[in-house]
Amino acid sequence: MSLPVCLFLLFRPTKHRLLYALCSTSLTFFLFSYQVHEKSILLVTVPALCLIPISPFSSFLFSLSSTLSMWPLLLKDRLILPCAFVLFRSPRSTEPEKPSPTYPSRILWSLLSGYCLLFIAQTVWHPPVAYPDLFALLISTFSCVQFILFFLFWNYKVFTVQGV
Repeated sequence: MSLPVCLFLLFRPTKHRLLYALCSTSLTFFLFSYQVHEKSILLVTVPALCLIPISPFSSFLFSLSSTLSMWPLLLKDRLILPCAFVLFRSPRSTEPEKPSPTYPSRILWSLLSGYCLLFIAQTVWHPPVAYPDLFALLISTFSCVQFILFFLFWNYKVFTVQGV
């Protein structure tokens, strides 16, 4: 799955393509591995954070998605409170006065709403006895859909990015 991206990067190298290709290939490894651990997504987050100067919103959104995808593990290890503190703490000086309803903010709020609905449902309802890991499966599926969309986005960016 990474061969076209790597070959394109080999014949048309740029710094921006390299960063997008790093994200794409690491996410390919995560998505197509036979067996992965929840924490393995953090290995993809490292190159995604290198995209902050080029694509800050996608980098932030991926790091948020990757962190929230580990919810079942964080819940099991009782790390919800530290995770919530780190995720929702933000310096007030960097926030805009009045956030505008732009397309990126809609994506962010729909992502957060989806996770919040799943987390609240997990807290309020107990899964059937036959399916004890139902909510972990739903959270993993929701996260997988996002990771596939990031995979497609980063592959697209490798082939279309211009510049440095």
